[in-house]
Amino acid sequence: VGMEDLGALLLNQNIWAEQNAAHENFDNEMDEDEDRDAEGTFDGGVARGADDTTERKSSSECELLFYLVCEEALDFCPQHPILRPGIVVTIGLSKSTKLSAVFQRYVDFCNEATTSKEEKISLCDLEFVHCQLLNGSDNAETSGLMKNDKIKVRKDRSAERVAEQERMRLQREADRNFFHQMRHLMPDMGGSN
Repeated sequence: VGMEDLGALLLNQNIWAEQNAAHENFDNEMDEDEDRDAEGTFDGGVARGADDTTERKSSSECELLFYLVCEEALDFCPQHPILRPGIVVTIGLSKSTKLSAVFQRYVDFCNEATTSKEEKISLCDLEFVHCQLLNGSDNAETSGLMKNDKIKVRKDRSAERVAEQERMRLQREADRNFFHQMRHLMPDMGGSN
């Protein structure tokens, strides 16, 4: 084994040890966290709408309760204590509350859970999905959401959707052009005189 190979091996072991230590610290922080219930779910609080006057402290006291689940590891904040795959946060709301208030409450809860400025997120960093992409201007009823539904949280993919739409448009245009050219190559077999 050469010195370079030995150095690379030690570097890889050091990186592996640092990652394991970070995961152990995260697990210890999560074990000590008082916001979790017996099932390991965080109480994210209550999303307040503009017309919500009732003072509630816990999401379980609300008419509706949503479970927001982080669907994927987010590359822009990999060490965030809440934004990890499988971490569940409950948000309570009234029936008339707009989903934008729920989304904002989730972002606020995530930002309260970290002290690092690099791990602070904004609403535009995330998108929320339940069967389809949810619109913040809708309420639970207009979005087809019911009590205890799970909402998936993931990285904003709007740029990817725009690129996919453009790719599909270009493909349709190329297909139309191909069939138009093919039509002119074929002899006219119609019986017109």
